Amino acid sequence: MVGSSDYVMQAEPVENRTILHVLRTCLYAASDRVDSVVPGQRQQFMNTLNSVSNNGGIMVSMWNDWAKEVASKHPTLLILMPHTLEDELLRAPAMEIGSSDRLISGYIKPNYVSTSPQDPAPLVALLGCETMVPYSKYMGFVPQFRRNGAALVLCTLTTVLGRHTVPIAQKLVEELKEDSKRVI
Repeated sequence: MVGSSDYVMQAEPVENRTILHVLRTCLYAASDRVDSVVPGQRQQFMNTLNSVSNNGGIMVSMWNDWAKEVASKHPTLLILMPHTLEDELLRAPAMEIGSSDRLISGYIKPNYVSTSPQDPAPLVALLGCETMVPYSKYMGFVPQFRRNGAALVLCTLTTVLGRHTVPIAQKLVEELKEDSKRVI
């Protein structure tokens, strides 16, 4: 459970792994709202993602397609720029990608993260409106992704507008690329 700290680190030694190769294959999805003020931002990020990952980027706009790509491509970086909201019927947090495809936090299963324990655990970046879901510590997206196999989950604590999400994500993947050059 996240307390009043700025961040939380949870160490889990993993046998035979010293480096996360996060830019090998990158799966990406975003809410259509990302393009609402500045049209074309989702594609702009996809171009950056392909540039830093040697064309290893995959973009989807439906949760079923997300699970299929996780199964077939075994991505090492999962980037989500969702719109977060509370599902009115279940009263639980949900992430919306594309125009209206929603996934309730409790429905995040291993097939949304990694399909095999032998696959490298991916880094997950949840960038958007309150992806930490501060009002729901147990039903939040971060613990669900961690429980289901993510090596590391980055998230946002406050509202991040769609027009700001892409520049943040671009800087993140560019820094990951620069950092990967320093690894021996």
